[in-house]
Amino acid sequence: MDDYNSALKLRSEGLGNKRIARILKIHPSTVQNWISGRVPVPYLFCKRIRRLKPEMRELSPVLAYILGVMAGDGTTDRGSIRLWTIDEDFALKFKVSLEDWSGYTCKVSKDERTQPNYRQGFCWVVKLYSKESRNFLKNFDTSVILYGSEDIKVNFLKGFYDSEGWFCKRNRVVRCCNKDPLKIKLVKRLLTELDIKIGKIVQRKDGVQYIPIYKKNVLRFFEKVGFRITRKQNLLEAYVESIKQKGEHFD
Repeated sequence: MDDYNSALKLRSEGLGNKRIARILKIHPSTVQNWISGRVPVPYLFCKRIRRLKPEMRELSPVLAYILGVMAGDGTTDRGSIRLWTIDEDFALKFKVSLEDWSGYTCKVSKDERTQPNYRQGFCWVVKLYSKESRNFLKNFDTSVILYGSEDIKVNFLKGFYDSEGWFCKRNRVVRCCNKDPLKIKLVKRLLTELDIKIGKIVQRKDGVQYIPIYKKNVLRFFEKVGFRITRKQNLLEAYVESIKQKGEHFD
């Protein structure tokens, strides 16, 4: 931030953009952007976030949830951690998780570029600019989740199912999908360790694999894991409550 503040100070003293650029040894267009109020977000955030605090590297329920999201819809890109989603609730919850874990402020913005995957014509984007945080998550060995506490396993699954899972009311089944066989294998093992049995894994021609959960195991999933996204959790909860009220069995 020193160059940025110096540029503003020199400008207030009457110096021109080119002279300021020569003094600070930066490109004139950068000075122009700063003077015009167009401060690059990566500049603001990357300069502030330099090192990961030791406690950020320890596996915790919050970090486990973030890792679950990153195994699904989350991405790492250009020194940042990002999530694109159609669900504002999901974006805000992931933002809170990232901030709780990192101790730094994240940005949530609305991307109105129309894409085929976004039926409403826009999506929500969560961004945390931190190269070190990005590298830490990108290179994290998620297999260690298997050796964590039950709380760690549950939160990883919550993050993954918030990203890649849903409840299908018509078929009364909880599903998740992913193209990475290692991630599917990890999720399968975690569900098994929580005593949640799955149906037969189905693979499409494009390589995407689906894990189905049926009958009484839907109840187990609801009680032990569930969704953090309100929309998905409410749909699953309404189904469970309707079965209980009718006196029906999940078998």
